[in-house]
Amino acid sequence: MFKKLFAPFMVSVAFVVFVLWLAGGFLMPYVLVDLPSLLIALVAPCVVNAVQFGWKKTRQAFNAPFALDSDRETLTAAKAFFSSLGRYLGGFTVFAVITGTILLLANIGGGQANQIGRNIAVALLSVFYGALGAILFVIPWLGAIDERLSEN
Repeated sequence: MFKKLFAPFMVSVAFVVFVLWLAGGFLMPYVLVDLPSLLIALVAPCVVNAVQFGWKKTRQAFNAPFALDSDRETLTAAKAFFSSLGRYLGGFTVFAVITGTILLLANIGGGQANQIGRNIAVALLSVFYGALGAILFVIPWLGAIDERLSEN
């Protein structure tokens, strides 16, 4: 089962790296890093979801596709965890985009170019981080869990 989760993960990573290379993202990697966007769109959903499910169930959710003794109940709970994480990623990403856009529009009249650039980064990089979280974690784990559930 590890191979069935690892292969899509590695293909996703390779595709993301390839697209970033084509777009010139490796020439200026600092433009892809924005701490507020990362915290809002990627870290916050993971923490909130882990708090909602508890640390023990979070650990079980990540281990469920690999554990040979995972029963249907454990796999269903893991599927609920990753489905919830996907919804939190989407919700927090929308929140970050709206916040960045509102702050961008609020600063346009003031002519503060530095602040406008930061707000654009929050709006756009939040979508990038939210999509990256879904592509690298939520979708592969849900696929592995669904496959295990279909085997049972």
